[in-house]
Amino acid sequence: MKGKTTYANIGSQFELNFINLGGRNDFFIYGTVGGMYTFGTSVVSSSLGNINNTGVLPPFLTDDTDEYRNGYFSTISATAGFGISADLSRDSRIFFAYRTQFFFSDWIDGMNAKNFEPNKYNDTAAQITFGLVFSLTR
Repeated sequence: MKGKTTYANIGSQFELNFINLGGRNDFFIYGTVGGMYTFGTSVVSSSLGNINNTGVLPPFLTDDTDEYRNGYFSTISATAGFGISADLSRDSRIFFAYRTQFFFSDWIDGMNAKNFEPNKYNDTAAQITFGLVFSLTR
C-alpha cells in the first residue's frame, strides 16, 4: 500500500526575532506562527491490485465505507516554527527554518481510519527549509 499527497498553502506567518546573537543585528534566532488555507490531492493505491477489491487493503481500512479517498481536499491549518537567520551582506541573508503544520482535517494523506489508533487524529507535516533572501530595496 502506498500514498501520495501534493498540496499548496496560501496564508501568512508572523516572524518574531527574539534573540540577536551577533550584536550588530546580523545573526538572529526567530520564531514563527501562522495560518494557512491548504488545498491539494491525495492518491491511495496498492501494488496488490485495485483498492476497491476485497483483501487488497488492510482490515483497518475496510471497516467502514469512508476510510480512504482519492482526489481533491481543502482545509485550514495552523503553523509554528523556529529558525536562524544571518546577514551575508547588506542586501542578502541566509536562513534555516523548521516548521510544523497542523491540519484541521484527517484527509490530507487520503486515509481516515477511525478505528486505527495511529491514524485517529488530524494530520500534521514537518518541513525544513534552507534559503537565501535578497533585498531589492534597501
